[in-house]
Amino acid sequence: MRSELSSIARKARGDLAPRSSLRAMKTSALAIALSVVGLTSILSCSSDPPAGLACASRADCGEFEVCFDGRCVPPRCNDGGVCPGGRTCVSGACVHATDAATPPSTCTDDADCPEGRCVEGTCFQNECVEGQEQPCETRCGEGLARCRGGVFRCSARAESREVCGNGLDDDCNGQSDEGCTGCDEGEERECETECGPGAERCVDGAFRGCTAARVSPEICGNDLDEDCNGRPDDGCDGCLEGDARACETACGSGVESCMGEQWGGCTAALPRAELCNGEDDDCDGTVDDEITRDCSTSCGEGVETCAVGVWAGCTAMETCGCEGEVADQQVCGACGRRSRACEGGSFGAWSACGEGEGVCAPGVTEDLRCDRCGVQLRACTAECTWGQYQACIGQGSCEPGDLETEVCPGGCGERKRLCGEDCQPGEWGPCENGGVIGCAPGELEERPCGNCGKQRRVCALDCAFGEWQPCASEGECRPADEGAEACGVDGSRLRTCAETCAWGAFRPCNEAPQCSPEETESRPCGQCGTQTRRCANGVWQDWAACDGQGPCRPGDEEAQACGTSDAGLCVLGRQSRTCDDDCRFGPFSGCAGNVEPVVEVCGDQLDQDCNGRIERRADEYEPNDECGDCTVVGGLDPNVFADATHDSETDGWDYYCFEVEDGVSIPFVGEEHIVVGLDNVPLNADLDLFLYESIDACRARQPLASSINARGLSEAIDWEERLNHADEGRFVVGVKRFSGFDCGRRYHLTFDGLR
Repeated sequence: MRSELSSIARKARGDLAPRSSLRAMKTSALAIALSVVGLTSILSCSSDPPAGLACASRADCGEFEVCFDGRCVPPRCNDGGVCPGGRTCVSGACVHATDAATPPSTCTDDADCPEGRCVEGTCFQNECVEGQEQPCETRCGEGLARCRGGVFRCSARAESREVCGNGLDDDCNGQSDEGCTGCDEGEERECETECGPGAERCVDGAFRGCTAARVSPEICGNDLDEDCNGRPDDGCDGCLEGDARACETACGSGVESCMGEQWGGCTAALPRAELCNGEDDDCDGTVDDEITRDCSTSCGEGVETCAVGVWAGCTAMETCGCEGEVADQQVCGACGRRSRACEGGSFGAWSACGEGEGVCAPGVTEDLRCDRCGVQLRACTAECTWGQYQACIGQGSCEPGDLETEVCPGGCGERKRLCGEDCQPGEWGPCENGGVIGCAPGELEERPCGNCGKQRRVCALDCAFGEWQPCASEGECRPADEGAEACGVDGSRLRTCAETCAWGAFRPCNEAPQCSPEETESRPCGQCGTQTRRCANGVWQDWAACDGQGPCRPGDEEAQACGTSDAGLCVLGRQSRTCDDDCRFGPFSGCAGNVEPVVEVCGDQLDQDCNGRIERRADEYEPNDECGDCTVVGGLDPNVFADATHDSETDGWDYYCFEVEDGVSIPFVGEEHIVVGLDNVPLNADLDLFLYESIDACRARQPLASSINARGLSEAIDWEERLNHADEGRFVVGVKRFSGFDCGRRYHLTFDGLR
């Protein structure tokens, strides 16, 4: 039935190009459009670049150049903006890191760069003093440059890519809307501004209505990149709490305040996407400018234009022949559709306009949860369909459930913290695995030894003390010892060792000798050792070195690590031994405080068996963790299911894909839908569901539809095909593990293709 209806539809439309030819034309147009590369930033104050070689596209230029106004020139940018060839944007130019401040140094913020600023981890010298002003000029006019963040920011409008149909000289080359004429009515092509890609149509022989976002002044504090230079909220820091200053948007003036050392909260109205409502939504001075939409019928393609809030002037043919019971549809009103049936070989009258049948109401915005608790926004277009999602903003610093580990302050042991549901890290846990004694590497410990000497030992990198070093800095004698020397005839005089281990003065000579010739005596010393001395010339000689010492002093304790491992949840324990009265160590005690490996529990994000890995339990659909690795399910427009798991805590996405063929929708009978369901979600997991129209859309995070419910709840998508749009090709379904994990329980995913 599907193929028969497709054949009828082609006959009703007349001799139209086959879908494959149209696809080839679109692919060719896309290739041409993508060869154009963005050049400028709205805040650039650089002078005009020198003219280079002639070019038609960037392919004609060198590796670090772009094609602008027919010439190869270096790209312009603002600090941290996007540059080709891996360069870094500094002071409006793309440079290598070797062009940084000399010598270059790494940094995390501006505080690490004296008299400079931190750009992508490298210090660069400031080109001006904060608040300094000077005249500036761009191709579009003159202005005043103010120094903010070490860089001059020019108030004059900078040239931008030409936008067809707005009557403005966007690139400031003296011509308005050049390259916009000479097209076939209804022809569509890709267009682009500094803010991204879009599409424009040929109306009355000229391209117009580019849907790409436009450059506008940066608004502080909203985490958006209005000037499309690659840096949200640039130039918004460096203020005093409570200060206020004037701010402006394309829609007017307001006041913004300093909060948390950043400017934000501008009270001026913000530009919106232009809608067909009789108002100047984008604040460019023109009401309902450049708004077109597809009004094709079965008789042919067409485009209509908005004028003062009303759609009019559809260029599609109204009458043509038809066969069978085929029906026709056309957009009407603000967001409606009308239909007519084939009667006697020709189409009958149109039905009343069914207002409110669009996908969404123009101007309404919708947000989508994205990585790290961020949000992607999209707005409903003038055609009552959703526009593309913007880049993810408001992201946290981690994913829920992520475990972070670092070395404890001082270098002893490690501590951990877990990322919470708000995508912010929790508090650090206690230090663990700090070594058998728990000292800090490099720490010194001293104890007295010998004759007023000192012994040292040093804490090693494993947070345990090493062996005691030899006794050092000893004095001459042991306190209270007596020394003697011969005097007179067989006499001696004595002296006593002081508490400082230094000899006192000799006393008067005593006619009697101190000892008998060749007499010896011994005494204990050191660690259970013995030292001796002998008598010579009637006096005792110096004590000999301490001999026969043991390896330790009585009461000394020696400790060491014990246990199997310190990886994962395992913890090394501590065992010790004590030096006995004979200066010999006894046996080590049993291991205390150790945590040993146990059988791994799948899905709790913990390494119980201490092998350094979290258990993965891959299902039959792996590997499918990337858009381009999606697992193909079923055939054309399948009606199948999959029971699968996220196989580890690092498995954030599972992707599946299937082929779609666009059949014919019959008014009053029903539009074609793609239905995807996700149930049997693990109770401790929060899984989200996304539908993409291609692998590229998946990589760009531009879903057609999504379902985002709370933890443990099912998800469902029921997507209705787009009017007069070839919805076909390889569609992708993404299952995102937002938080929680259970690799032991499979989720149930159902697919019902376009039907």
